[in-house]
Amino acid sequence: MLAWVHQSIAAEREFLESLFGLKSDGRMVGSVRNFDSKDEEEDWIRELMDLAVGKLCLPLKVCLAPFFFSGILDLLIHCIR
Repeated sequence: MLAWVHQSIAAEREFLESLFGLKSDGRMVGSVRNFDSKDEEEDWIRELMDLAVGKLCLPLKVCLAPFFFSGILDLLIHCIR
């Protein structure tokens, strides 16, 4: 699930860069992205990425919630004994 979220975020970013016509910054894959530019297009991309990532959080929470709650219940049962 986390790999799907990561790939979705990367694909969305690449799509928005191509949509707004931003050129690649020449960085290597996996290297840290530099966000110092004050372009208007970059601001739009950041806003749209925030919305996209926010919408990805719900499926991730739904998928991971049973694991967290089952672990907490097991811990509580163990502590009560």
